[in-house]
Amino acid sequence: MSSLSLKSLASPAARRIFKALSGKAMFVGGAVRDLLSGSFSSATDIDIATPFTPDEIIKRLEAAGIKAIPTGYKHGTITALIKGKTFEITSLRQDIKTDGRKAVVSYGTDYVQDARRRDFTINALYADLKGTLFDPLGTGRRDLSRHRLRFIGDPETRIKEDHLRILRFFRFLICLGWSAPDKSALAAIKKSAPLIPKLSNERIKSELFKILSAPAPFAALKLMHKAKVLQNIDPSLTNLSRYRKATAFAALLSVPVSPVFALFSLSRNADPVAFKKRLVLSNAEYDELYFLSSCHRKAFAAIRKKGVKVAAFTYGVPLCLAAFCLGGGLARDFKPSKENTKVINELKRFTPPSFPLTGKDLLALGIKPDKNMGILLDRLKQQWLKSDFSLSKRELLVSLKKTSYPNKGR
Repeated sequence: MSSLSLKSLASPAARRIFKALSGKAMFVGGAVRDLLSGSFSSATDIDIATPFTPDEIIKRLEAAGIKAIPTGYKHGTITALIKGKTFEITSLRQDIKTDGRKAVVSYGTDYVQDARRRDFTINALYADLKGTLFDPLGTGRRDLSRHRLRFIGDPETRIKEDHLRILRFFRFLICLGWSAPDKSALAAIKKSAPLIPKLSNERIKSELFKILSAPAPFAALKLMHKAKVLQNIDPSLTNLSRYRKATAFAALLSVPVSPVFALFSLSRNADPVAFKKRLVLSNAEYDELYFLSSCHRKAFAAIRKKGVKVAAFTYGVPLCLAAFCLGGGLARDFKPSKENTKVINELKRFTPPSFPLTGKDLLALGIKPDKNMGILLDRLKQQWLKSDFSLSKRELLVSLKKTSYPNKGR
């Protein structure tokens, strides 16, 4: 044990929890790791380990007036809620049986046994309220200082216990900004990559989207491709060249890259229906992927040929931003320039107005609700677009009265 600057974890809320647990608890995992590595933020989860069982944790928290939520009761985790801040409190435990997805655990009082069941050495670090570090395996602090992401014990064994550790390995590699991964870990990951499809689609999606949302994930994605990890998530996720170009172009033009944009650019054949099922996409995510796969070339062409405003009205600003980066990043003769920056800034500033006419306006004129009404509305919309959205509802209706159309006067 050694005293370190971990006292910032001892907030008034944390002190209440430790008091409720009679001081028999320690901070563990991400919060300790991030404080030591300098990457701690207000968004970092605070995890606490204790020798008390889940039932005893709930009993003690409630006795202290702290709300206890049995979020992971079966696995020994209780969430404490204090003034909107959550703390995950987990009983010390060891795995009795694992199947790669879930574990059967038994509770104990030994921090060393608890540490041995964790995934990476840097996540098996504990600290008390006084800021005293406990490194029960004797390797976590050293690996953290040397920027070494290593599995605890045998990598293949750790992966067989929970296949999701394959994806977590790369997520931690990206988030910590480390560039020299452990060779034995990579060898075990490559050998174990075919186990990925056995994971639930929800767990795969959650980790993959965290990876795609992280800053500068390209180096890790290359490693994932080399180890056949991406291909075991979906065989189409091999277009690293397009991903690199499109995301680099987006970065140059300060356009945010959504996980769906990253997924689409990484895929050689982004089938929205297949991906919705495979990655349990939300309706909004599916819609974004669908429009990217079916319209990004049209939107890019519209920007260049019809102008920013018309394209943004037709396809929406988010899609146009994504399409511009996809199309621009892949075109051989298309390079970042002042003109491109101007287009992007114009898109960001522009809020497409609503077309002032609806079918009800035409019905009021006695026009039947058939296909000709749709043709008329589209014709009027094109006039409105050519006027740079300046024609009013009254002016459009006046224009309509002067126009001949199939069921006029009936």
